[in-house]
Amino acid sequence: MLDADVDRIVDDILKSRRISEGAAFSSRVYSDRPILTTGKRLREQQAAPGEPSTSLHGSRQDGGAAADAVVRVPRAVPAWKGSSHGRLAPDLGSPGATPARPEMPERYRQMAELARDAGSGRFAYRHNRAALLFYRQARFMEDWEDDYDYHGQVVQYFPTYDALSIGQLRGYFSWRARLRAGHVDSAPLSFAFLHAYELLCGIGTTPGEQGLADLRAFHLAFRETATGADRAFDDYLRLWAHDYVIYHGLDPQLCEYEGRALDDAVCTLFAAQAQVLSDAGLPVPVEPRIAPRAVEPPELLEALCAAGRYHMERSAFFRSQPELAAAVASATFSGLVRHCARRRKVSYMEGLFGHPYATPYLPYRAAVFHDPQGHADVRYRLNDAEAYVCQDGRWTRLRSFSKTERSRELGETLRSIDRVCRERTGYPHKLKPREERKFVLAIIEGALDEMEAREQERKRREIHIDLSQLDAIRSSAAWATEALLVDEERGELPISAPASAPCDALAASVHEGTPPLTSDLGMPADGGTLTGEPSLDASPASREPAQRACDQRPVYEASTAAASSTAPGTAGGADDDSPERRVVRALLAGQGAQAVLRPGDPFLSVVVESINERLFDLLGDAAIEDLGDGPQIVPDYLPDLKEAYDL
Repeated sequence: MLDADVDRIVDDILKSRRISEGAAFSSRVYSDRPILTTGKRLREQQAAPGEPSTSLHGSRQDGGAAADAVVRVPRAVPAWKGSSHGRLAPDLGSPGATPARPEMPERYRQMAELARDAGSGRFAYRHNRAALLFYRQARFMEDWEDDYDYHGQVVQYFPTYDALSIGQLRGYFSWRARLRAGHVDSAPLSFAFLHAYELLCGIGTTPGEQGLADLRAFHLAFRETATGADRAFDDYLRLWAHDYVIYHGLDPQLCEYEGRALDDAVCTLFAAQAQVLSDAGLPVPVEPRIAPRAVEPPELLEALCAAGRYHMERSAFFRSQPELAAAVASATFSGLVRHCARRRKVSYMEGLFGHPYATPYLPYRAAVFHDPQGHADVRYRLNDAEAYVCQDGRWTRLRSFSKTERSRELGETLRSIDRVCRERTGYPHKLKPREERKFVLAIIEGALDEMEAREQERKRREIHIDLSQLDAIRSSAAWATEALLVDEERGELPISAPASAPCDALAASVHEGTPPLTSDLGMPADGGTLTGEPSLDASPASREPAQRACDQRPVYEASTAAASSTAPGTAGGADDDSPERRVVRALLAGQGAQAVLRPGDPFLSVVVESINERLFDLLGDAAIEDLGDGPQIVPDYLPDLKEAYDL
């Protein structure tokens, strides 16, 4: 009865329109064997004469023909666990006949027992079974070392302990023991990936910076010494190192990825754009959240070259005039930012590199990874361009802009700057014009015009001082001061030492009726008139004022001469009525020093400076200081000052 029902079901299946129209089921048999049959009949056909029929799952009670109508393919099980027939599968890559079965230490049997608890219960439902089993077995075998000589090959995608034979497992743990001892031997690439999975899970290392260092050290060592490393291995290890920094919240500077230089350059341009808009009183875009920053022209040009496709830093004009190129590029960038802010709906940088966006993110993709504790909610900011958010175990990647390649439009703008600058400066090697946008050229030309106008204004206001003419200016000023004195003022001046050589020359010139020498500025070099004509005749009456002017010194010259000829300890006698003595006496009495100065006396500051100079050799410091409320005697030097001026 059951066999008839089964035959009817098979006949209905093969007669169905969807099945019968397929080329594979155009006939009910293939090579004299039925295409669809029951499990019972299949066992009868495959059983050898004299042997009992055996199913793919081992012996079991016949549950009915209907249950045997579907041929069940057994789940792939590790070869080292043994098949249903009790045989050990051969190692992959071992040519020829099946080798002798390696000895299985008890540690491996205990590891196999862990697989029983990983396939059922809530852990298998909530976690990836392969990753969960790998983590438990890896933690169990963390310190295990073996000594087995394995020469076979292992070809496994996402290799785990559960997928390797006993010989491959013993070969792996022997290779890992030598690796931890500092000996990096050539090994199958699957061994390298398996060890990388262990490091990602914190097996054999300390999670954090030490784990990252071990992962990168293993990457470099295996790539340099092993023959099995390829480009895929390098790409995966770099990707996982990048994810490791983010997952463990390490220092962002430890994160290395290919587009970081471009991201840093674009972030610099976004910060400069925000500063330009803020200075111009224009609205600053809310996104991306990059703080405004004043960027100097050289740094801005470097960022423009890194973000654009035109390498202006390689230009011959840039190498010859880097400051001009940087200034023009900075001014052009500012002009383009303001232009787009007034005339476009998006900012200049958003038009070049896109808007902010968010995408799901999976750490350690293409790796066998399991974290038994899970990850806490966190927001990790890698830099201004990229951030990562983990919430309820789900990761999201946040980008400040969508483009990840250099901008062609920005490169064309840099080339236009290079071409226009060469033409305006007369650079011998010109660039051929291309299709350029008119508003960009207008902004570049305007920037150059503004720079030229500022340069001309700077040159117009520039003052050149010839230091070689200072001596002549001083001599002319002294002569002019003496010439402006009247007889009453000269009578109050103390008689100085005999006239110096310039004064003798002046008197001789007046006596002989010849004009005195003049400096290059048209001023008398050592006395005389401003013109070439003599202002004094040769008569004795007219010669007296000139001679008297040379014999008498101005007040400050007389004071200086007296200071140089008087010792600090004997600055003046009791009858001395010099301005210095009067000022010292007034300060000692607590009176105002300015009130004791008479017409014709030097300024108060000059007198104070003269007193300090006289006493500096004795005290090594200033005896009188002015803190803003007039000169005051330093209390520590009060006795010295009284003794010096005999007060």
